[in-house]
Amino acid sequence: MSLPAVANQKTAFLCNNDYAVLVSENTKSPLWSAENLTEEQIEAARQTARTGHFIPDKRLPSSMQAMLSDYHGSGYDRGHMTPSGDEPDTRSQNQSFLLSNIVPQTAALNRGAWEGVESAVRGGGPTRKARYLSSQALAIIRMKLNKLSAPITSQSPPSHGRPFMTP
Repeated sequence: MSLPAVANQKTAFLCNNDYAVLVSENTKSPLWSAENLTEEQIEAARQTARTGHFIPDKRLPSSMQAMLSDYHGSGYDRGHMTPSGDEPDTRSQNQSFLLSNIVPQTAALNRGAWEGVESAVRGGGPTRKARYLSSQALAIIRMKLNKLSAPITSQSPPSHGRPFMTP
């Protein structure tokens, strides 16, 4: 599998137990995330208690690390690129809360349409045994799953200049 090219910016590719992300130094957030979501993982995730807390990813140099203070008072939610609800065990669940997997999102999107997309993907279909998923923070995404359609665009929030997703 080849990785998407990213011009004119420093990036870091990070592998976690159940997903990978490409983080941008420009935005201190993921450009994309990818996971292979199986039926077994979905079932295990349903049995896993949600215990994660957002934390900076210390694997990144400080010039690439998002901090919790970046979100305080910004008016934006911390939105998962790879959803915490996909993670099949406590370690993977905790990794999903690393800020390297998080982008600023409006509350309406994060708690509404985006959560709906995440749930619809987990619902899948009867013939799908595995789903290869990727999220891109800097692209327009149109997904029609279970009659859900959510166009997503990238813009800069006034508080900290990072990309975020808005309906």
